[in-house]
Amino acid sequence: MGVAGTRGHDHLVTAAKKNLGWNWLLETGQQHECGGVKVVGVNGDSEKESAAEARSISPPTGPSILVAHALKLETALNMGFNYCALGHIHWARIERRDQAHVAAHPGHLYSYWDGSGKAWPVFILEGAIDTKDGRVMVERVPLEDPPFNVPATRQLYIDYKDRAAKSGELHLVHAPYQPWFYLDAKLPTPKLVAVNTGALRATFAYENLLVRDSLVRTILNRCENDIFVSLAQEDQSKRVINYGRNLLGDDEFSKFMTTCIMQEPNKQTSDK
Repeated sequence: MGVAGTRGHDHLVTAAKKNLGWNWLLETGQQHECGGVKVVGVNGDSEKESAAEARSISPPTGPSILVAHALKLETALNMGFNYCALGHIHWARIERRDQAHVAAHPGHLYSYWDGSGKAWPVFILEGAIDTKDGRVMVERVPLEDPPFNVPATRQLYIDYKDRAAKSGELHLVHAPYQPWFYLDAKLPTPKLVAVNTGALRATFAYENLLVRDSLVRTILNRCENDIFVSLAQEDQSKRVINYGRNLLGDDEFSKFMTTCIMQEPNKQTSDK
C-alpha cells in the first residue's frame, strides 16, 4: 500500500506509513507497480499546485492508477488513467467517463478531527481493476455500518421561526436513516431531506423551549456513542466536538446549545 505525497499532510503520511504499513510514498511523476497495475503520484496541497504538477504527467501503458491529493476530479478524469484516487474533498463521490475511466473521492475515514461544521457520512472505497482491459469496479463502503461501526458525526442546529414565541425548527444533520431510530426514541415524525454529501437532514418542529431541549436531549441520548460537532464558530475556542453521552450534563448541554442557534438554514454544501 502507498500514498501520494502531500506536503501539508506530511504528519498524517508519516503516521499512516508507521501505523498502517504503507511502505512507499509517491512524489509527482514517481511510479510504483503493484499487482500488474502502475500507480503514479501527483503532489500538491492545493488544486492550483496539483494542476500545475499534473501537466507533466501522462498515463503509462497498461492498467494505471493516479494518486493525487488536491487535483480536481474533472481534471483527473480527463488525464487518461483508469482510476484516479483523490483526496482533499471530505465527502464521497464517484464519477465515471466510461467503464475504464473512473475518478473518486472516498471522503474522510473518521471525522472527529475534521473540525466543526462537517457532519458527513464516512466511507472507504473498495474495488478492483481488470488488468486485461482496464475496467474499474469501485463502490462506497460505509464505515458506520457493521462490521466497522465507526461513530457517526452528527450536527444539530436551531432555526427560530418565531423568536417572540420561542418556537422554530430543530435540524439534525446526518440523521439516522433507519425508521426505528425515531420510533424507538418516541420522537415526532421528522421531515427528511437528502443533502449533497449523502447524508439526511431531519427537521423537527417545536413550539417552545422545553420541547426543543427535550428533543435535543433525546437525540443526544439516543446517539450517545456518536460525535456531535457544533456549527462553525469564528471563535475556535467555542467549538464543540464531543460524544453525545458527554453533552448530557447541564454545563456541557448549555454550552452545546449556544453553538446550535442560527437564523438561516445550515448550508451543508461545502466540498472540503
